[in-house]
Amino acid sequence: MKMPIAIAGTIFAIFLVSGFHCWAQGNEICACYHKNDGQLRIVSNPRACRPSETPLSWNKVGPQGPQGPVGPEGPQGPVGPAGSNSVAPQAKVEPGPRVYDANDQFLGILPNDLYGALSIYIPALSKFIFLSSDNGDVDPFFPAVYLYFDGDNCTGNTYVDTSLRYQILRVGSSFIKADDLAADCKEIKSLSAPEWSGGRQCRSYSAACIPLLPFREVNVPFTKPVALPLYFEY
Repeated sequence: MKMPIAIAGTIFAIFLVSGFHCWAQGNEICACYHKNDGQLRIVSNPRACRPSETPLSWNKVGPQGPQGPVGPEGPQGPVGPAGSNSVAPQAKVEPGPRVYDANDQFLGILPNDLYGALSIYIPALSKFIFLSSDNGDVDPFFPAVYLYFDGDNCTGNTYVDTSLRYQILRVGSSFIKADDLAADCKEIKSLSAPEWSGGRQCRSYSAACIPLLPFREVNVPFTKPVALPLYFEY
């Protein structure tokens, strides 16, 4: 029996459109399915399907699925090649001339001789210190340190003279330095003066306004007395 021309034309048009779509789209796979034995063969063009076969097509890539679980850790990779030669970071070097004692202990920089005492700048404290050229110790009388008090009998707040702003000062067994502040006018009622015996004497002292500085105790970053003679490195 012959198929009506209208029906045959419709089937041909569907086959042609479907086949052309599969052929033109590079993201689909085209195949021919045999109607009797179920065999399937992949073709590059659905027009290659025989009358006994049905043209089929499906996408090469389906929709993205959910993320899978984390896999096990892989083995350690091989050792990489050696890098280029690099310069190791250099330790900070203080500008010279640098001062060392006889035991190679670093003391400071910028030495200067003043009336038999050696002035050395200590970078860690940003102040100068005076060392005796006789015994390598800090002389408590050079410079002489007067402590000023705003209370009677050497009580209350304590200050030092502005002339001692840039120096490490020895008071008994302690070392002090003035704060890096602008001098302020203080009313003073007493002061403490050094004695040759090594102690200090409290005196009554009255002044309505003296420019003075507060101070704090510090640790000198080297062992004292230093071992003589000293030497310098430029």
